[in-house]
Amino acid sequence: MRNFLPTMVGLLSIALAQPVVAQPAAPCDIKGISTNPWSGKRGPLAYNPEYPARTNTFNWAYGQQYNGRWWNLNCQAQPNATAIWMPWEQSDNPLMTHILGKEDMPGDGWELIKRNLGYDDSGTRVANLVNPYVVLYNKYSGMLRVFVATGARV
Repeated sequence: MRNFLPTMVGLLSIALAQPVVAQPAAPCDIKGISTNPWSGKRGPLAYNPEYPARTNTFNWAYGQQYNGRWWNLNCQAQPNATAIWMPWEQSDNPLMTHILGKEDMPGDGWELIKRNLGYDDSGTRVANLVNPYVVLYNKYSGMLRVFVATGARV
């Protein structure tokens, strides 16, 4: 009799249990935002339906100086530098040699998350920038690349 009650409770719980069915995850709300800075046949490919005034105009794979190999820079930490080598152009930087020449293109899934090189979206210099950065995300691999330039403050 002593074992009867736990056995009955166990059998009853099995009999009354509802089958567990995994519910499919709700799909993410697709925003359709693209940071692709290149123009297509129908116009610019960068698109932001959520906030059209914030559509990307920064071309991270082609710089503004030195035949597209440098990004313009305005930074306290680098007071005499008006530009900085793009990460995939830094052949003298051993931390970057594995991405040399790759250019993180939008066609390969790369999207711009955020950037601050000392200029706002209209191209006006921003004061007090210490560590300029560019953050890229690959929507296919989930890889995040954060490029930060550091230097001694003057």
